[in-house]
Amino acid sequence: MKKNKRPISQSLKTIIVIAVVIYALLITLLFYFSYQDTIKVEHFVIPPNTSVHLVWKNCLNGKQEVSRIPARTGDKVFISIDEKERVHTLDKYPLKRPVTSEQIKLKNPPKTPSRDILVLEKSKYKFDPSRFSFIFISPLTPKLIELRKQEKLEEIIDGASSELEKFILIMKWTRKIVPRGTPLPYPPWDALEILKRCRDEKLKVFCGQYTQIMVQSLLSLGYNARYVGLASHEVMEVWSNELGKWLLFDPLLCCYYESEKSVLNALEIHDYLRKKQLDSIKPVRCMLTISHDDPELKQYEKFNISLYTNQLLTGESGGVSMQNIPWRRVYWVDELSKEFSLDSGILKLITNRKSDLYSELYLIEPFLFKTESGIQVSLFANVPNLDTLQYSLNDSEWINCKQIFTLQLNKGAYKLSFRGKNQLNIIGQTSFIKFEIIK
Repeated sequence: MKKNKRPISQSLKTIIVIAVVIYALLITLLFYFSYQDTIKVEHFVIPPNTSVHLVWKNCLNGKQEVSRIPARTGDKVFISIDEKERVHTLDKYPLKRPVTSEQIKLKNPPKTPSRDILVLEKSKYKFDPSRFSFIFISPLTPKLIELRKQEKLEEIIDGASSELEKFILIMKWTRKIVPRGTPLPYPPWDALEILKRCRDEKLKVFCGQYTQIMVQSLLSLGYNARYVGLASHEVMEVWSNELGKWLLFDPLLCCYYESEKSVLNALEIHDYLRKKQLDSIKPVRCMLTISHDDPELKQYEKFNISLYTNQLLTGESGGVSMQNIPWRRVYWVDELSKEFSLDSGILKLITNRKSDLYSELYLIEPFLFKTESGIQVSLFANVPNLDTLQYSLNDSEWINCKQIFTLQLNKGAYKLSFRGKNQLNIIGQTSFIKFEIIK
């Protein structure tokens, strides 16, 4: 009996070793398939009476950054580098994409005009599209149509002599229509719902809701408006075809800013701050009957622009929309604003190229070349929610046209003008080309 004990003990050891190896293999496979998208994974268990912080070096300013990891004693924490969450830094941008979802692009636009055509003069507009995709919701969206009709927005701007005057009238209406206060509970990103709750439930609102009402009201009227986030404040910008630039408005304070040259946008205010030229910024208050806070220009040291205005289509709650802001906005970065925090461990989209955030809209760039059938005209346009392209020959009547069309012209000098209209017949800037057919 004693001789058989050793073989049994040895067999048990062999079985145990095999079982441990199989268990380790299974754990390894489970771990691998659970984190197959990661490059490297570290994990540890939270000891008692401790907190966990992630520490790294910021490549922009060389400083040490710290982010607290919320976890309880005994929790297992996994730290990984995820290949899917790419960081867009100053030297690493998304691929070049349209400024809006409706931008018209030529597949192979000619780089030079035909030898039979001599270009004499062209519009001086700078056609430099953004490298990010900005999405402007259509004014024909049902909720925007309802907002426009319910609030009689067209009557509010009726009689205005300029786009700037229309924008100011909408801002003043926005500031008066709902009471100021802390929004509890936080309403959805929907002007109609905000207005309903303010009227039915006596909800009070702050900068975010004033901005949402003004942005969606202008979108419903066919203007291209967008959200602008500051250090701890929310404002908005709208594109003006008459002035050929983006204009900033603060609906909570019911004001805008101007210099000796023109009405300012967020980047222009930021640049005056960067150059320490605060005296060049003049706040223009539009409602003296309400109590005003002093405009905090320091807020403009850091700002971001929203890529989306389609919150009405997503069905998200207001809280979820706010949580998703870091992933849906582009942050301006320079020596004044290069220090920025992380949200949930993911770096934000950033840029220091002006045209990424302030490319001009409603521009049409023509390309001409001679074919056997006549002068072929190809148009490159960035008109949001485009409905109609038009051309005019030698300042005659405007004629609807396609992206590519042909004109029967003889030798001589001509002027072709172009413009686009959106779905609510908002007419954009006019571009032109003067040329001579020499053969």
